[in-house]
Amino acid sequence: MTTHGFLRGTGGDATLASAAAVSATANTLADTLRERRYRVVSEVRGHETHLYVDKNRFARLGTFPFHIALILFMAGGIIGAHFGFRETEFIVAEGESRPIGHGTGLAVRLDRFEDTYDESGIPSEYTSHLTILDGDRPVASDAITVNDPLSHDGVTIYQSSFGQAVRVRVTDLGGSVLYDGAVELGTFTSNANPDAPAGVVVLRPAEVVLTIIAPDLAPLNQPELDALRLADQEIYVRARYTGSQGSLDTRDAVLATRQTADLGAIRVEFLRETRFSLFQVARNPAIPLFIVASVLLVGGLMATFYFPHRRIRGIVSPDPASGGATAHLAPLAKRDWGGQRQFDALLADLAARPDLELVETRPRSASDDFPDH
Repeated sequence: MTTHGFLRGTGGDATLASAAAVSATANTLADTLRERRYRVVSEVRGHETHLYVDKNRFARLGTFPFHIALILFMAGGIIGAHFGFRETEFIVAEGESRPIGHGTGLAVRLDRFEDTYDESGIPSEYTSHLTILDGDRPVASDAITVNDPLSHDGVTIYQSSFGQAVRVRVTDLGGSVLYDGAVELGTFTSNANPDAPAGVVVLRPAEVVLTIIAPDLAPLNQPELDALRLADQEIYVRARYTGSQGSLDTRDAVLATRQTADLGAIRVEFLRETRFSLFQVARNPAIPLFIVASVLLVGGLMATFYFPHRRIRGIVSPDPASGGATAHLAPLAKRDWGGQRQFDALLADLAARPDLELVETRPRSASDDFPDH
């Protein structure tokens, strides 16, 4: 039950006088409040009319979608961790394809790679032209850059980096092909020269580890480390036999493009230089859940902070001295200066009416929000 003492205790209350009767004054107040989109409920108690006024009464429900969003975020994290995957070093050489795995049945083919450089030699942009294969059937194709990934069936491919590669063909001395494809260089470096990108191919049938080293990328940086002195379009190839022929048995050669060398029991042909792209491949089945949670989170916060619940209480009582009525109003807005400002604007509107007069107002002080203890 609202009392005059309660209204005075809220701080910031105000009193208006009217020459009209209680019912007419209450109707005038209610009309003005409704124009400001307040909901007004009135109750007659004896000779007085009590007003219960509020706005955005459903704003407090905004805490429910906010907390539901937190639960959905946690559920999405669990679902993504158990049923999703992320490959951070997914390398595909130009002209080749690689299965994605993880039960997707998809593969990525790098059809073409393009890069541009600025005047200082730093890559300014690089683009990978990709095709996603479902078996042998192309299902998606696009050119991707660092900020423009390709997605299909929940799998997203992000451009991460690129590097140098060489294409080689390895056969045994009888002509049987042991390896025919690209070797990514730069996945590790030579112990002898850290500026020389290198790659490795393990030929299990021949029990051979084939190491390929490219020319020094910075020949002027510690030139004494560049013992191979490789020219452009040359590679150094070393075959180390790990099986019955002995792990200490190594053969090596320097090859130019289209040259072939016999390294013990294998024959290596350097076909050409090429490039590879480094991708991140990910699938997170919880993405739709995260989208829903984000909408709920933002919506709940907006409802709570931008549409706060505003409440005003008032008592319209007869004034025996003037024969009219007085309206005692107060906002329930402790620690809510925005609500107090709205109440002050409402008082200005009411005082501007010819049938109402603002006779007393008690502005709030800091002590109303932070009482002494």
